[in-house]
Amino acid sequence: MKTDAESQIDVMEAPKLQPFLIHCEIGVLKNYIREALECNARIQAETIKVEVIANVVVLKGTIRSWAERQAVERAAWSTPGARGVQDDLVMLHV
Repeated sequence: MKTDAESQIDVMEAPKLQPFLIHCEIGVLKNYIREALECNARIQAETIKVEVIANVVVLKGTIRSWAERQAVERAAWSTPGARGVQDDLVMLHV
């Protein structure tokens, strides 16, 4: 026999969660990332090319440090609609 608490739990159903996916136009996604790169003082944005393939951000170009690489990746990952980031950045040896 169930207790009152167990009966109440049966009545309560957990909400059905849907995966949160944001569909974003490729041009819009690229613009968000470009703006984020240009606003960050740690990033030399003009040396970085951004491509988007099936909502996966592909980063190409040159960076000067590990801190810059992390900042670029963070900007790409934090963009709404980005489903992945492919880092093809090359570090310059200065």
